[in-house]
Order: sequence, then structure tokens, then C-alpha cells
Amino acid sequence: MGATFFSLALFGFCSLTAIDAVFAERRLVAREVGARLYRPWAWTAAQLTVDGLLLRALPALLYSACAYPLMGFSGEPRRAAAFFAVLSGYAATVGALAVALASALPTPAAAALALNVVLLAWLLFGGFLVNAASIPAHIKWVRWLSPLSYAFEILATTELAAGPLFSADVEGVPHLEQMPGESFLRVLGLDPSRAALDAFLLALCFLAAAGLAFAAGEARLRAR
Repeated sequence: MGATFFSLALFGFCSLTAIDAVFAERRLVAREVGARLYRPWAWTAAQLTVDGLLLRALPALLYSACAYPLMGFSGEPRRAAAFFAVLSGYAATVGALAVALASALPTPAAAALALNVVLLAWLLFGGFLVNAASIPAHIKWVRWLSPLSYAFEILATTELAAGPLFSADVEGVPHLEQMPGESFLRVLGLDPSRAALDAFLLALCFLAAAGLAFAAGEARLRAR
């Protein structure tokens, strides 16, 4: 669980690199859009495609190939593919949000600060640092805005729900023998039956972040 959470956190913060790419091309893109060489949405589409494939999916593939077997996971091709797909999807979502913030805010520092605050909130409500079932009702809605919580629940379910049986020996708690992975997940406040819904919501989060990137890029370039 810790390795899964670390992997998502790593790729989330690595997506900050998308901010530099936007600011590096800002003046050139504004000049070319002003000259009607292309429309603002075309640049945003190209930026999201290159960022998603080369800077998110490719590193996720290399990371998964190296780290997945070292973390002692099941090793089944289906589960390894799910690990890569979810990791790259989450990284692409954060990358799209980074493009949106970089397009909307005036400086790289402001965009980086805003994205860091968002990522820290996602980490806090992601399902690992705080038990999802213990979150007070009046702030529990924050968890549903966190794509990390969907990605974490999918990866945890993929590895544990239909996996081996576990034994737990914790001080102050009766010894548990042959505990199913699904029971372990529910103790952590995770619901294995939501994996398909989580995948849909993670994809929806990417589309929402991409939509914000298109809207912010369009507004900034039209205003020049």
C-alpha cells in the first residue's frame, strides 16, 4: 500500500514539469496565434498530447517495468498492465491540470504553488494517510474531488481484492490468520466493488482537467 501511494505521489509531483513547458513557449505561442497561424485550442491539444505521451505515459511505463516486480506485487500481466494504465492516467491528469494552471496564472511560481496545494490536499484525502471511513462527513466531499483517491483504490483493489490471504500480528490486537485481501481493504475504508466506477471517475477527472486547460489557454490567448 505504501509503495502504491508513493508511486502516485511521485508521478503527481513530477507533473510540475508541465508548468515550465507552458511558460517557455508563452510568448512564441501568443505571437503565432496573433498571426493566425493556428487557433489556441490547437496549441493546447498538441501540448496535452506531447505531455501525456512523452512525459507521463513513457516514464510511467519505464517506472512500472522496473519498480512493479521489485515491490513484490503479483506479477500477473493483467495486474501489471492495470498498474501502468492507472499510474499513467493519474500522471496525465495532473499534467493537464498543470497546463491549465500555467495558462491561467501569471507566473511559474504562482502556478507551482497552486498545484502543490492541490496535490497535498489530494494526498491527504487519498485513502492512505487518513482512513477514508474516518473522514468527517462535512469534509468528506473533498475526497471525491481527488483523482488520487480513485487511482489508489483501483491499484489497491487490483492487487489485494482477489489476491492471497494475509496474516496480521499487531500489538494489542488479536492475531488474525488467513484474512482475505478484500477484508483488509474494507478496514482501510476502501471499497473493492468500486474499481470500475473509480476507473470511470479517473477518466472523468482527466477530461475535466483537459477542459480547464483548453478554457484557460483560450482565454489567455484571446485576451492578448
